[in-house]
Amino acid sequence: MGGASSRQFDSKREKSWLVPHEEYLRLGEDRSGRAYAYRELFQSALAEEDLHMVRKATHYNHPVGDDGFCQAIEEKYGITLGNMSIGRPKKGMDGK
Repeated sequence: MGGASSRQFDSKREKSWLVPHEEYLRLGEDRSGRAYAYRELFQSALAEEDLHMVRKATHYNHPVGDDGFCQAIEEKYGITLGNMSIGRPKKGMDGK
């Protein structure tokens, strides 16, 4: 089977190698408190504008975040984010 989900972590089949993120731990003092707070995060729908932004970012495989977040991703993984030209690179004047 593939990787474990947060649901599997919160179930009775907890794996010792799966460590919850510190942000998740801040949601509550115990497992039931964290589970309740996590569910509450999704009780209201996203604004249509935000939903469009997430869908567009997903379509283009681009992170959703401010410039600082995107820069941190570029530096950490040695990649360039943003719109790339479609197709092969243009040849130079010498045909190469």
